[in-house]
Amino acid sequence: MEFSADTQATYLPADPPRDGVLALWGEDVAGGTTIELVLPRGAKFARTKVEAELVPLERALPRLLSVGEQASPAVAAWSAAVNAGVNLVARGRLRPAASPGGAAAWRIGPLDAADEELLRGLAGALPPEAYALPLTGLKRIRLHSPDSLVRALWDATADLLVRSPAAPVGAGDPAFAAREPALLGPDGAAWLAELEAREPRGIQVLLRVEGLDDETFAGVLAVRSMAEPSLVVEAATLWDAPDAVLNRLGDQVETQLLLGLRRGARAWAPLGRVLTQATPASLALSDDEVVDLLTDGARDLGGAGIEVLWAKGLFAGEVKARASATQAPASVAEAEFALRSLLEFRWQLSLGGEQLTEAEVAALAEAKRPLVRLRGQWVRVDPQLLARVRGRTRKLDAGEALAAALTGELEVDGERVEFAAPPALGGLASRIRDRAGALVAPPPGLQAMLRPYQQAGLSWLATMTGLGLGACLADDMGLGKTIQLIALHLHRRELARSGEWGPGSMQPGEVARSVVEGSGPGGAQRGLPGCLAAEPPELGAAQLGEVARSVVEGSEPGGAQPGLSGRLAAEPAQAGASSRSEAEPDPAQSGGPEQVGASKAGPPRTGAGGPTLVLCPTSLLGNWEREFARFAPGIPVRRFHGGRRHLGDLAPDEVVLATYGVLRRDRETLSEVDWGLVAADEAQHVKNPLSATAKELRKIPAQAKVALTGTPVENRLTELWSIVDWTTPGLLGPLDRFRRTVARPIERDRDKAVTERLAATVRPFLLRRRKTDPDIAPELPPKTETDRFVPLTAEQTTLYEAVVRENLAEIREKEGIERRGQVLRLLTELKQICNHPAQFLKEPHGALTGRSGKLAAFEELLDVILDEGESVLVFSQYVQLCRLLERRLKDRGLPTELLSGDSSPAKRQDMVDRFQAGEIPVFLLSLKAGGVGLNLTRATHVIHYDRWWNPAVEDQATDRAYRIGQDRPVQVHRLIAEGTLEERIAQVLEKKRGLAESIVGAGEDWITDLSDDELADLVRLGSG
Repeated sequence: MEFSADTQATYLPADPPRDGVLALWGEDVAGGTTIELVLPRGAKFARTKVEAELVPLERALPRLLSVGEQASPAVAAWSAAVNAGVNLVARGRLRPAASPGGAAAWRIGPLDAADEELLRGLAGALPPEAYALPLTGLKRIRLHSPDSLVRALWDATADLLVRSPAAPVGAGDPAFAAREPALLGPDGAAWLAELEAREPRGIQVLLRVEGLDDETFAGVLAVRSMAEPSLVVEAATLWDAPDAVLNRLGDQVETQLLLGLRRGARAWAPLGRVLTQATPASLALSDDEVVDLLTDGARDLGGAGIEVLWAKGLFAGEVKARASATQAPASVAEAEFALRSLLEFRWQLSLGGEQLTEAEVAALAEAKRPLVRLRGQWVRVDPQLLARVRGRTRKLDAGEALAAALTGELEVDGERVEFAAPPALGGLASRIRDRAGALVAPPPGLQAMLRPYQQAGLSWLATMTGLGLGACLADDMGLGKTIQLIALHLHRRELARSGEWGPGSMQPGEVARSVVEGSGPGGAQRGLPGCLAAEPPELGAAQLGEVARSVVEGSEPGGAQPGLSGRLAAEPAQAGASSRSEAEPDPAQSGGPEQVGASKAGPPRTGAGGPTLVLCPTSLLGNWEREFARFAPGIPVRRFHGGRRHLGDLAPDEVVLATYGVLRRDRETLSEVDWGLVAADEAQHVKNPLSATAKELRKIPAQAKVALTGTPVENRLTELWSIVDWTTPGLLGPLDRFRRTVARPIERDRDKAVTERLAATVRPFLLRRRKTDPDIAPELPPKTETDRFVPLTAEQTTLYEAVVRENLAEIREKEGIERRGQVLRLLTELKQICNHPAQFLKEPHGALTGRSGKLAAFEELLDVILDEGESVLVFSQYVQLCRLLERRLKDRGLPTELLSGDSSPAKRQDMVDRFQAGEIPVFLLSLKAGGVGLNLTRATHVIHYDRWWNPAVEDQATDRAYRIGQDRPVQVHRLIAEGTLEERIAQVLEKKRGLAESIVGAGEDWITDLSDDELADLVRLGSG
């Protein structure tokens, strides 16, 4: 049974009620039964025979509970009626009755005023097609009333649902519990008559709570006519009411009232006090009794047929508490808000959406009773809330407060509570979240034409650093992070020279302080500078299978699927891109180096501009130096590297290049400079927050910090924490709390709410554009990826099976860290066997040909590539394997080079230059040494000889060739040993690409957690 937009539905009542059917008709209904309905015919309505499918309510009811948005108005209306009926059954609104044919039946009732209003609303919502059922036996056309049909459906629902195995316990006759229709016997009729005799007729008892004065409450009794719900008479006047009124209320109204009060007193004991009165009219209520009526008491009385009403305006509503913060006295005088500032935590109470004054909060705190008179109304006091408000205060660091302002929540004593940011802090959060503002013009001295998305990136970086906030530029490899950082340095130099650091002449940190404190010089309200970047796209939240993407990426304004490794805080990327040579030189801006005055000897204490420190891997020092010389020849650049390194005579606008190794060894010297900007290139090198490199990096003083990385998350969310906590300290809280409350719920439980909260927090601080973005993709040539499955040789098969058998036996005998170590050993050995037996057997000079299926496939593929005159990059995670391939290629007379971690920077650059010049067609690279920081667009083919456990690392390696500057298609070939661990891991890696592209686990760690049987299935030899 399916409902489409064209399916019409009319309910046909029956006797007994549970035999009712839903008639489905319309163009898409096959029919099978002819029924007569009243439908439009021209300008009139006439009896019309239609073909319908009659669905018993017992079968239709489950489907009607959820019909979907595509349902027709008639089906949707009956769905709403069924859901209401089920709710009434759940509330116990049931009564036994005899059907017109004498069968035992259950009906809905009694209905209170709210239920009657619901009935009228549902009846009014029925479209004509839903109640087009004519009354039988009449010559003139008369329809069943909509409310009678809704009541009939409710009765049928009750008659169906109540007949459970427990029904005989509460029924006075077996017929009320029988599944099949049964006539009511004499005993059942007597039981039913007894119930009806005890049931009050004609009225419903009301208890209206009123405030007599500022100290006391009273419950006023009244009755409502069941026949005329608008007729309400207070009990105090009932005893002397005229007969005309009493007649409208029914027979023996006084008796009905007393019976109702006795029934109510059994449900709520305080009501029993009115029964001692000669003429019950009202009763005094204590504070605790009023509070009880506000919670369980009203529900209990409702179950006994007494409705509780509240005098209009008696209560002001609920007092709500939100966390908030104010500037702490110790930090008000600081020169900048920065992220070193402290804020004073406080609770903010509100009533009816309006904030309470300190005096009103004090009045609530001093209250000795659960109800307090406030602003002319009664307010219920929550003791737990007051205890929390009276609790100790604490300090908030600015990063924590800013995160709370971005998410609207703050963790207090292990519980997440709503956070009401002070107006100025809320304004800052709103501005950096929404990113409204103008683009920053390319700065003077930049010898390049920025592509549109690069200009947007510059504007975003300028805004964030101008506010004294950190930033992480996480564009895909090859899209021009270097040129954007160079442009940022030139922009900041120009601001320092002109004294224009944003609004007025404020320094970068002071801009943030002016927003947080709500004023600038002279107390005027200030906002962000007008150089805000073009709006990066919104971040969305997705499953943790895509969690890294869902945290780092956002959805396109047009509704593109969001994803944590995509774009975390950036507008859809604009057309254009670049690589390590990211932008095109601009001949129009050529000129000699600008003269820059030098400071006195020794590390200077520079002003707001300050020099820039770029930290990077050793292999990228030369690249940064060449890029600055190419795109900003007027900027002095020095390498702080080697035995003669020093920081003497440092110019205010100078750029210092240093490696992470030098950072660890010479951090104290670097810390003597007040850096205007510190940039960490390939920031994934500090992804371990506990590493010496990460710890030393945090000790370098800087007015602004920028992280550059193509993979902000490779394996764990703590890597994202490490980067963001450096650029924007305190934003994600302490590491242990981040692990407990964020990383674990996301990585283990795929908690969508936590993922969305993390995304909302980091979104403004991380800019991510991808090559697949609609405005960037057209500038890149197509890329094709192919998995090549190759068979093992007999030698490989023998070794593989022996290693599996030996290691699995040892693994079953070990536990804990020893077991994990044995599993990792097994994985390494199997991958080496799949590569080549000589690698596994440690035979650097052993025979190569005829022993490895991969090597044979590799040579065949290489022959095709070289015959076409193309160049190729070959990646392996093992240097030993690369050396074996190098020996084989040299035996064949093929020019090749091998780049590994042992290659010196000079040798490395020479190999890159020779390959780019076409002197060597085959370039062997170890994945770790050659996977980042290289521009190898000469290559049109990339071969991954073996698989890395993290596809993001593989993609980075591929990006050496597939990047801006590449003008030809790139083909990626992955060699996979068929029927082995590699083939099964390849399937997992495809899924991991949605993860950050990967947060399934860290490296092989997820495999070490497999059970013995799961591990055996993973590494077994054979397909399927």
